[in-house]
Amino acid sequence: MKRARSAFQPIPSKQHDPRSPRLPRADSFTGCLLGLAVGDALGMPGKFLRASEIAERHGALRDFKGSWSLRLRPGQWTDETQLSLLTIESLIEKGTVIAADLADRFAAWYRSGGVRGL
Repeated sequence: MKRARSAFQPIPSKQHDPRSPRLPRADSFTGCLLGLAVGDALGMPGKFLRASEIAERHGALRDFKGSWSLRLRPGQWTDETQLSLLTIESLIEKGTVIAADLADRFAAWYRSGGVRGL
């Protein structure tokens, strides 16, 4: 009798085929940031709404839509992407998490008036 796999046991992965293309790390990181911004912009009209409200107002969010209540045009990202980018800039410049630097960046961003989607 075969024993069932526990949910906590690692699933063996295939070895990487050296012939398959691999993106350079910088391209992978850029892709992550692009995915963050696109996902944020796509989901933005549903911000602060329950799933039932999103379905009622928008159906499935498959296209970029604006938000009158958040004062954002279709395709614009929100504060989540802005704060993520500020965090990444800080990490790149400082090499580690420096809470005071993050606080300064977030406060300057807020004072700049460029806050979106709050």
